[in-house]
Amino acid sequence: MKLSLVAALLPLAACGRTGFDVVPDAPPAVLACASVPQVQLPPGTQFLSATATATGYAMFATDANHQVSGIPVSLSDADPSHTPIVGATVPAVAQQALGQIGAFASGDDLELAVPYHEGPFDPSAPPPAQGTRLVPLTAQLAPRGAASVLGGWFGERGAVAYNSHGVAVNVLEQADHTIAASTAASAGAAWSAPTELIPATAKADMPMIVAADDQFLVSWLSSDGNLFAQVFDADPVNGLKPTSLSATLISQITDKSVQAAPRVAYGHGMFLFVWYTKPSNDVAWYSLRSKSLQVIREDKVTLADANHPVVAAGDQDFLVAWSGGDGVGAARIGFDGTATQVKIVNAGGVPLTTSWNVVSHNGQPALIWAEQTQNNTIAWINPACVPGAAAAP
Repeated sequence: MKLSLVAALLPLAACGRTGFDVVPDAPPAVLACASVPQVQLPPGTQFLSATATATGYAMFATDANHQVSGIPVSLSDADPSHTPIVGATVPAVAQQALGQIGAFASGDDLELAVPYHEGPFDPSAPPPAQGTRLVPLTAQLAPRGAASVLGGWFGERGAVAYNSHGVAVNVLEQADHTIAASTAASAGAAWSAPTELIPATAKADMPMIVAADDQFLVSWLSSDGNLFAQVFDADPVNGLKPTSLSATLISQITDKSVQAAPRVAYGHGMFLFVWYTKPSNDVAWYSLRSKSLQVIREDKVTLADANHPVVAAGDQDFLVAWSGGDGVGAARIGFDGTATQVKIVNAGGVPLTTSWNVVSHNGQPALIWAEQTQNNTIAWINPACVPGAAAAP
């Protein structure tokens, strides 16, 4: 989610001999290309998520005890290099986390999506209770209200997104392989009862959702591994309404199998889908589409050693990151579909990469990842600049 801090400049008229020089606002704070700050994480961090805030980032880490801790990271406008200021870790923002966690922000208001289960976890049998808690937080990561309980596990069988008007949508996979959706008029508002979005005949799995201006795109996998997507208008009262009669096939996979939920980002009026397959070596793919889902370009991001790619949109391009045999890899995908590999200096080697994600702040996408060493766990925030390019915007 892009949060712009740049105020519009009002034109000033000159009268007679008197004139005014308009002094432009200072550029918004972004990471310098040479700035790759480190953040200390709780020991045993297994999952990592982050979101952009009005002043920087909010990072969240899940440890081996299923507790989620929050770490605020602000960017200093006073320092021309925009040196990150890392706040103290906030313990126990949430508990009973299971799998991926998600973080969302609108201004200084944060929402943390925490999947949970109650009772002993047995993959062969459903637990007594399961779902996703949507925990509202302040910019200082303090509670600011009661948590909402949503169906589906965030990141595996459920996903959440907020559009440009603040309307929230939760999509979840149900036991009969229908995809249902519930809506809320704004962050913290009551959620509607789930209604069917994708019928059981589609045999849908792993739903994902992303906001596209005032609309939403929902993607899913069919039982034979094909990737589909459809754009919907948002109506907080009547739910989502499709903008087309049928879903669009994004990728028809025959001799390969998708190994995880594909990811998608929206920017510059386009969608970028990323996923990976396992013909022999892990291969990451991308498909750049218009807002009407017409193909602009499709290609491989890497030839081998790439799995679980993630993607974020910036003002100038998309950033894709993945885990490979030597740590974390990344590439910038231009709005024309051209891919440029980016060397991540601090990734890989002796430390073990345990989690990674991408996030955009002020139009600048950045890669975050956690590394487990013998004594501690650290996270990096890397703007993943192309060599010779200036930091965006």
